[in-house]
Amino acid sequence: MNKYHPRLLHSYPGLLLFGDHVFPYTFFVFNPITQEEITIKHTLGAGSICGFYLCPLTRELKILYAKVRSRGCQYLIYTIWSQTWRRIRSPALNSIPTYLSPAIVNGAMHWIMDREFGEEDGIPPCSIAILMFRLDTEELSHMPHLGTQRSSRQSRECRTHETMSLLVKEEHLSFCQLRIHEKAMDIWILEDCEMWAWIRSYRVNLDLDVNVFPYHSPSAYCESELIHWGMAQFVKPSSIHDGELLICWSLRGLFLYDLDGNTVRRIEPQGRSSTLTPFTCMPYTKSLRHIV
Repeated sequence: MNKYHPRLLHSYPGLLLFGDHVFPYTFFVFNPITQEEITIKHTLGAGSICGFYLCPLTRELKILYAKVRSRGCQYLIYTIWSQTWRRIRSPALNSIPTYLSPAIVNGAMHWIMDREFGEEDGIPPCSIAILMFRLDTEELSHMPHLGTQRSSRQSRECRTHETMSLLVKEEHLSFCQLRIHEKAMDIWILEDCEMWAWIRSYRVNLDLDVNVFPYHSPSAYCESELIHWGMAQFVKPSSIHDGELLICWSLRGLFLYDLDGNTVRRIEPQGRSSTLTPFTCMPYTKSLRHIV
């Protein structure tokens, strides 16, 4: 992996999955503890790795890949042990999930749909904005996101899905939405999976004092550009653990927000950076797990 340009894509307890900036059809699975590593190469064409998971029935490590085609996206599963690809039944929707790691809960992976491919690239209709993948049956399905349902055209104009993320809180699917002009984030908890019933549980204050939590670049530049480019491009909720929300704030650092106490602290030291690229941050658990 040293001769490549690895980029962290996904994680599974004990294992990390990397992609390569220069060679987009090359991936690596790596265990930092055992130093075990395998390389995966394919010729499927343009696409994106959506998830990295353990099948509960066969106990095999697998990768879910979305191949972009002119008419719809073809989803495929790669089994690491047998080094084989298999096509699965794909939704008719011509779109792929966000680049963020899926929320894995209730035996399924969940994503906000990122973009729709066509003459006018945009985001999919809100009524089918959440993609679900059952780990046992390996079937895909769609559900609506919370809030006002918009048409595909309205969604494109408002860039609705860019403000949304899915996380897991205490074995419950959680829906996060940025309120850009309010400099806040709402978090909803899925109480009933069958009825798709949600309750709003938290309001996260993102109006942080720049004197206490300064930007890595001049604050005057960041404050003006934040609204111009959209807070959604800078602020990404990453995970919820022990009642604390981890926020990856590009140009500003990593923050832990206590959801019950409404307090915040920065855990990533301030540095000098001019990049607008969001942090790559995801949970990792040490393990002696073998890849194959």
